[in-house]
Amino acid sequence: DWLESARRAVRFLAERMFDGTRLLATFKDERAQLNAYLDDYAFLVLALLEMAQADFRGDELEFARMMTLRALYLGHIPKSKSESYSF
Repeated sequence: DWLESARRAVRFLAERMFDGTRLLATFKDERAQLNAYLDDYAFLVLALLEMAQADFRGDELEFARMMTLRALYLGHIPKSKSESYSF
């Protein structure tokens, strides 16, 4: 089922592609590396919100909130209209 497949992918991302500070963009030879970009965070959050609409789980919504805050903290999301996006 698509929802269980999505949950397995999210578990992988949370356990192997997030170092506690940043989302990482690549995985090879059992090693995650290279910092993720704004679109990586955005698509992950969008997927987590879609999953929450299909079958709500608080831990997935919390992960979406954490990824949104990480993107903001790391400077991927401008804090004012005068700032620009960083990629």
